[in-house]
Amino acid sequence: MLISSKNVEIIKNYTKDIKDTTKTIRNVNDLNMAIRDFEHSAFEVQQENNSLKYELEIKDEEYRTTNAIPLFLCKTKEMPSSIAPLSNYMTSAEL
Repeated sequence: MLISSKNVEIIKNYTKDIKDTTKTIRNVNDLNMAIRDFEHSAFEVQQENNSLKYELEIKDEEYRTTNAIPLFLCKTKEMPSSIAPLSNYMTSAEL
C-alpha cells in the first residue's frame, strides 16, 4: 500500500495540529497553576490583614483604657469610645 503525497500532507497537518493542541493544553495548565498560586497568596494576605486589624483593635482598646480622659473633663459626661474632637471637652475656663 502506497501513501500518496496528499495523504502525507494530511498526516503532517494532523501531527502539527496535535502539537499545537498539546502546547495549548500545557499553557492552560501553566495558567491554572499561576491562578492557584495567586489565589493562595491573596488568601494569605487577607489573613495577615485580618490579623493586623485585630491587633490594631486590641492596641486601640489598650490605649483607650490606659490613657482615658477623666469624666469630669468630658462635656457629655461619658467616656469617649474613641478619640473625640477637642470641642467635646471642657476648657480650663469652663471648669
